[in-house]
Amino acid sequence: MYCMTVWHPDHGDRWYDEGVRKSLQLIKEAGFTHINWNPDSGWSYVYAPSEMRFIAKIVADAGLKTYTIHAANGRNARTEWGYGPAMEMRKDIASPHKWQREAGIDLLANRVDLAAMMNAPNMVLHIDIDSFDSSGRGANE
Repeated sequence: MYCMTVWHPDHGDRWYDEGVRKSLQLIKEAGFTHINWNPDSGWSYVYAPSEMRFIAKIVADAGLKTYTIHAANGRNARTEWGYGPAMEMRKDIASPHKWQREAGIDLLANRVDLAAMMNAPNMVLHIDIDSFDSSGRGANE
């Protein structure tokens, strides 16, 4: 197995379908068999079921398999804050606020659904361990 990360930059109106398709084609032509799905991993974007089906289809159509989904914890200030104050880490599994933690769990469940749709056996999630106290709850609960 040879795996390559798909992390396509947001360039142009059709970057997501045409741009990602082209990237997948190039990955396949380079001899890779599997991908690590990374687009949208650094922020709290929630995939619609139709998008998940589309992503799974274009990966399969490229003759590739998904090895890993890169999940999101909703705490990436570099990307979240770049999209305006309305997106400021509302889905945060390490928040001291119950509703934000639950929203973070919903975000993670969305990535689990994407992994299942793509038949990905692995998922990566980055989180700061010091965000939790010894009970596993948000530090300021």
